[in-house]
Amino acid sequence: MIYRVQLFLLAASCVVVSAYSFCGSNLSLDATPQVDAPVNKTSTDSPALQPQPYTAPVKPLHGGVVGGVIPLPSASPAVGRLASAWTLDERLESRCNRPKAEERTRQAERARIEFNAEFVSRGLLPAGQSVGTTRRADVISGRFHPELFLPHELFQNVVRGAAFDAGYRRAFEARAQSAGLPPDFWSRLASLSTAFIGDLRAQRDRLSDKSAAGRALAMANWVALDRKTCHDRAIALRAARAAFGTALDHFMYEYVAPSLSIYLDEVPDENTLRSREAGCE
Repeated sequence: MIYRVQLFLLAASCVVVSAYSFCGSNLSLDATPQVDAPVNKTSTDSPALQPQPYTAPVKPLHGGVVGGVIPLPSASPAVGRLASAWTLDERLESRCNRPKAEERTRQAERARIEFNAEFVSRGLLPAGQSVGTTRRADVISGRFHPELFLPHELFQNVVRGAAFDAGYRRAFEARAQSAGLPPDFWSRLASLSTAFIGDLRAQRDRLSDKSAAGRALAMANWVALDRKTCHDRAIALRAARAAFGTALDHFMYEYVAPSLSIYLDEVPDENTLRSREAGCE
């Protein structure tokens, strides 16, 4: 299964950052924007719709979601419940349900069409031009279904953003405090995630060589690095939950998830996702 991961930024408009993604030994280097919201040709919008600055995305591991962000308001409760209140079993039941995945894809396509029409009407997109595609087996959009992200997916986004994107912490500083996290949250999170951050840095280093030989080496070593990252991520997530309590999940689901989307070429296997959540043990 190959994840294609993207981030959309919502201010008055939407901007999408395309990113690389990986699944075990499978490597997707498709950087073509595939979106459920309109995309500008540049990283900035028109002056009236200017989003906050963001840095280039970091290439993520399997299931990761990355990029600079514009924090969104807290997500609407899913089916009358906060997204953070869902159990792992509930998330997996919906994530791995093919009919539900098909409906989510149709929902994302409807949203894409609406956004395209709006951007044409604003003169931000030429008439007759359409951007983005939702030709996927599933689309997990945080705008519609923040409850369907798994904790490790959101945690990886938070740790990677804080560690490698200078604008990420500034964008989410106030939201973290609103979620009930302490003022020293970011420094303590970094300390608790030292090994995990080291894995993410190793990933970046291995993929910095764009030559054919460098890419081949990255692919050859990816399985071992991915497994180590999966293990260290689970340890860091458990430590962070112990340190910050339910405020961490509240922050991730109610404030971070709404700015993210995952595009999947296959409906995932429940056992695979459960294993990755547990640390690939």
